[in-house]
Amino acid sequence: MATTVTATTLTSTITESISLNGNTYGNTISHSVATVGECLSSTMSVALTEVTVLTLGTVDAGGTVVGDNVKYMRFTNLDDTNFITLSFKASGEHFSVKLNAGESYVCMNNQMNAEADAGIGTLQDFTSVTAKADTVICDMEYIVVSS
Repeated sequence: MATTVTATTLTSTITESISLNGNTYGNTISHSVATVGECLSSTMSVALTEVTVLTLGTVDAGGTVVGDNVKYMRFTNLDDTNFITLSFKASGEHFSVKLNAGESYVCMNNQMNAEADAGIGTLQDFTSVTAKADTVICDMEYIVVSS
C-alpha cells in the first residue's frame, strides 16, 4: 500500500518580550524543518513514580519513534502548581530537567551527553524519555515530529 501522507514543513516559533525601565527586550525566532511526515502527540498523566513517555529506536512502533528521524520534540507541564522531572536516557547516562508548572522543554534532535566532569564529551542518541511528578499526579503534553 502506498502512503497518502504528504510530507510538509514544521515551523516552530519562540517569542520573548519583556519591558524593563522603559526599554523593551526580546526577539522572535522561527525555525523550519522541511519534509516531515510523522507526528506523535499526546496528553498523559505523569505519576509519582517514573514512567516512560517515549522510546526512540530504529523502527516505528507503538510509543516508539525512529530516533535518527526526530526533528522536533516539545514537552509541556500542564499542571498549574506542581513540577515534573523529565529525564533523557542513553546507555548508562541520563540528564534530567525540571519542568515547573506551565513550562516547556524543546529538543530539535535526539542527541545528548551526560558527563560526571565539566567537559563536553561525545554526543550519543538518547533512547528514552521518562517523567516523574513531584507532589501529585500532573498532566503533560508532548509532540514529536519526525521525517
